[in-house]
Amino acid sequence: MASILDDYQLTVEKFEGAIAVGRTKYQILTMFQKTSKEMDDWCKENYHGANFEYVYEVVKQLTLNEYFEMMKELGYRGNPSAMAIINTAIQNLDANNTLRIVFENGGVREETEEDKLND
Repeated sequence: MASILDDYQLTVEKFEGAIAVGRTKYQILTMFQKTSKEMDDWCKENYHGANFEYVYEVVKQLTLNEYFEMMKELGYRGNPSAMAIINTAIQNLDANNTLRIVFENGGVREETEEDKLND
């Protein structure tokens, strides 16, 4: 009988996805059954010579940037429920940091039912 561990291979997409959903470095090593050295070697091969520590931090920061851009767009569209979900996700990525987000929507009209249908 095949194991899920046999089928779960390390790819760039799965690696970046694991970072994007907030997995720790240790969890990523465990998830892909790699040692720190093996992950360093894999990262160097796939990310122009950069080691695991560096790639992890860069991908994490780029992911946060994507979240911030999404939050800004959602704020302009007046979607507080989605903003709260994303805000919680960002805060959970690094529980040691405090994140404060302020939306100023002066002059931005609230999304109408017609706008929602056009999405």
